[in-house]
Amino acid sequence: MRALSAWCLSALLLSACGDDEVSSGAAGAGGGDGGSSSAGTGGGGGATVDPLDGAPLAAGVRLDGITALQTTSVPLVEGGTLSASPIPLIAGRDAWFRGFVAADAPSGQVRLEILVQQGADGPVALYSSPAVTPVNGLPDDPTTTPICFVPAASLTPGSRWSARLVADGATAVEVGSPHDARFPRDGALIELGAREAPPLRLTLVPFQWDADDSARLPDTSPAALETLRALFVARFPVASVEITVHEAIPYASGLNFFGNVDFDDVNGLLYDLRDAESAEPDVYYYGMLAPSDSFDDYCSGSCVTGQSYVVDYPEDADQRVGAGVAFDAESAAATAVHEMGHMFGRYHAPCDVNSWDDGFPYDGGEIGVLGWDPRSATPLDPSSTTDFMGYCDPQGTSDYTFTALFARHVEVAGLSSFAPNRSRAVAPLRVTCTGRHTLGR
Repeated sequence: MRALSAWCLSALLLSACGDDEVSSGAAGAGGGDGGSSSAGTGGGGGATVDPLDGAPLAAGVRLDGITALQTTSVPLVEGGTLSASPIPLIAGRDAWFRGFVAADAPSGQVRLEILVQQGADGPVALYSSPAVTPVNGLPDDPTTTPICFVPAASLTPGSRWSARLVADGATAVEVGSPHDARFPRDGALIELGAREAPPLRLTLVPFQWDADDSARLPDTSPAALETLRALFVARFPVASVEITVHEAIPYASGLNFFGNVDFDDVNGLLYDLRDAESAEPDVYYYGMLAPSDSFDDYCSGSCVTGQSYVVDYPEDADQRVGAGVAFDAESAAATAVHEMGHMFGRYHAPCDVNSWDDGFPYDGGEIGVLGWDPRSATPLDPSSTTDFMGYCDPQGTSDYTFTALFARHVEVAGLSSFAPNRSRAVAPLRVTCTGRHTLGR
C-alpha cells in the first residue's frame, strides 16, 4: 500500500462565494489584433525586409532597455547591454516587446521596430509599434513605453533579432554605424535566446458523482477545455498544453464529516490509476468533481476546493496527482492551475495563507514586476496583482514563480525514472464563503 506524505489542501475562494479524448493547443491565438491602448500596443508588421537596409533612426533618444511580455516581464536588454536575467523567453508564444527610451531631446514621435530572423539564413520579418511621443520609460507603467507585438511563429529557439526606434522623416542610418536609437548599436542581428518549453501533458479525470444518485459530471466540453488550456498558457511557462480527457470514474463515497470532498480518497484513487496505467513521468493526473449543483450549495460555510502534493523532487512522478471541484469553467481552471503549481513543487505565495514559501521575494504575495495576460493583451499591475499560488485576487504569475516553474518543467520532461515518496507537507487550509481562512483538519 502507499506510504505517502500529506497533501496540500487548496482553499481558494471562488468567484461565486468511454474513450479518452485529447485536446491540445498552442499559444499564439491571443494578441496581434492591432488593438490600441495607452500602453502603445498594436502596430503591425510581419513584412519581409532586408536587414542591411538603412533605417530612419530617431534623433535625440536612446534605446536603453527592452523587455518582452509573455506572462511576466522578461528582461532582454538592461542599461544598453544584454540582460543576464534567468527569466525565460518562451519560444512558440506571442510576445509584446517594450522599448525603454531615454528621451534626451526628442524631436517627434517614434516607433519601436523589432526585426526577427528565424535561423541564420531565414528571411527577416519586421514588426512595428504604433507611433508614440517618447518619454523616459518606467518598468511598472506600460503607458510610458512603445509596445510592439511579435507573433509566436517568429519566436523560435534559433531566432535572431534586433530593435530600433525610428521616426518619419529621419535620415537613414546604415547597418554597421553605431547609433543610440537601436540595439545592438550597430544594427546587427543577434541570438534572441528563446527557450523551448516541452508541452504540458495533463490527463483530466472526471469523477461521476453518484453519492446523491445524480451521476453528475464536471464540464469537459471543448469550450471548458479551451478555458483551462488558455489559463495554463497565461500562467505557466509553456507554449502548448496537451489535455487528455480520461473515461469518467464512478464515485459514490460522498462528502466527509466536514462537508468536504474526501480528497484523500479521491487522490488515492488517482494515485492508483496513474500507477495502473503506467503513466510517463511528465504526465500529470488531475481529477475534477462536481459534488453539488453549484459552488454555493457545496460551500455553505467553509470548504476545501482542491488538494495535491507539493512535489519537492522532480523524480517523484508517482505523486503528480491532484484534484479539485469544478462548478464552472473559469473557477475550475483557476483551481486546477493552482493545484498544478503544487505538483510543480511550488509552495504558497504569502497572501491570505498560514504557510508559504519562505523564499518568495515580494511582500503580500505580489507579482513584483509588471505582469501580462496574453489572453487579452492586458498588463497586470505589480502593486495590486498577486501570485496565483496565493489566495488573493486579482492573480497573475510573479517572475519568481515563472522561472521556478520553467526549471521544474524542463527537469521533469527529461526524466526516464523516478524515486517516490519524498515530498513534504503543507498545512491544510479552509475557506469560508466570506473569505476568512481557518486551519483545516
